Amino acid sequence: MTTNDQAIFISYRRQTSSFIARAIFQDLCSHGYDVFMDVESIDSGAFDQIILHQIAARPHFLVILTPGTVERCAEPGDWLRREIEYAIEMGRNVVPILANNFNFRGTERYLTGTLSQLSSLNGPTLYHEYFDAAMEKLRSRFLKQPALGPIIPAPAHEQPDVERKLEIIAAQPAPTEDELSAEDHFNQGYQLAEQRDIDGAIFEYTRAIELHPAFAEAFNNRGLLYVQNEAFDRALADFTRSIELDNRELHLPYVNRADVYITLGDYEAALADSNAAIEFKPDYAYAFHARGRTHFYSGELEQALEDFDKVVQLDSAFATGYQGRGAVRAGLGDLEGSIEDFTKSIELGSDDADSFVNRAEAYFEMGQYPEALADFRKANELKPGYASALAGLAITNYASGDRIEARRLWKLLLAMDPRYKDVGWVREELNWARPLADVAQKLIAGL
Repeated sequence: MTTNDQAIFISYRRQTSSFIARAIFQDLCSHGYDVFMDVESIDSGAFDQIILHQIAARPHFLVILTPGTVERCAEPGDWLRREIEYAIEMGRNVVPILANNFNFRGTERYLTGTLSQLSSLNGPTLYHEYFDAAMEKLRSRFLKQPALGPIIPAPAHEQPDVERKLEIIAAQPAPTEDELSAEDHFNQGYQLAEQRDIDGAIFEYTRAIELHPAFAEAFNNRGLLYVQNEAFDRALADFTRSIELDNRELHLPYVNRADVYITLGDYEAALADSNAAIEFKPDYAYAFHARGRTHFYSGELEQALEDFDKVVQLDSAFATGYQGRGAVRAGLGDLEGSIEDFTKSIELGSDDADSFVNRAEAYFEMGQYPEALADFRKANELKPGYASALAGLAITNYASGDRIEARRLWKLLLAMDPRYKDVGWVREELNWARPLADVAQKLIAGL
């Protein structure tokens, strides 16, 4: 029989620390603690409230932090963030467990608001090789601290659901050494990917898969790295395998595979995958973003506009969502609306060269040449020698009356690629609207 001060809630990110969580759960239960953790995705309906009631009913709240855990706390509606914030607000004894080389360095932009308190809390460091020592430290030191807020018993009618969850995890075997090692390699892969060591990260994810062949999340993450290496066949194979393994975050490999299909120009396959992602997670902004891009490149601008409207409705801070809608609005002739969206995208931190090129092209079409010049110049500063920026500068200078500078810039483009002599190729290559291509044709004729 447990006493109330032995009741614990374990919070964790399922795709990065499920084996560690299970090992901690089983260790604490074997030492007489009353532990609750959820082993499934949050159910639709009332179970989210049951989760919160379990946090309120237990004095101790353990949150397992591994590389990749906190980044998604910046996403709207992230459940892990909600659990941690609620535990802090309820005055629980919140204990972060720092596993597999996790540290708080560089996480400040994700730990905002109430969540910013997390990095100031004390907790044990855990490596699976020294698991027993870490758990002893957890039990003898960190679980001796009291809760600061009142303990609120969970409603009695929820107990059958709670017991069902506990029966599910009780039926699971203890994680094997290979499974724990696989999770360790997975987290190392994540860290190396963050450090832009693509080959090293691929190696670690591959090692994780060798140790745990059903590691759906490792296939998904390795697929993303293959995309960066433009190894699209391998990426598609990994995303497909992740889907086949019934990834608990199934919307992720579906969207990632859709993005590859968009790159390869297979819009029918991209549409099928983005629809599947939306069906699995109807509030996932990235899925609508993928479908919006698919409709855009297929020339279905009205459908694309509906999707990008949904993107910014679901996530008002999604910079590339505004950028995508801006491109659609420009295609539909709503230049003022497109400039508004491109500006919003830039304000939200989308400071890549394309953001300024897109807005500059809209300014150009409206005849606002000073504004267009400023944006094309900014794009060239961000990405020196960027053909879209150089070409934009050339035609804007030409339209503004500076023919000498316009010809100089265009000759730079011709030195990069002689096909810049062909205005038809230029229009297709740069995806230019007719007004930009018409000025380019005059410029080329006068060289």
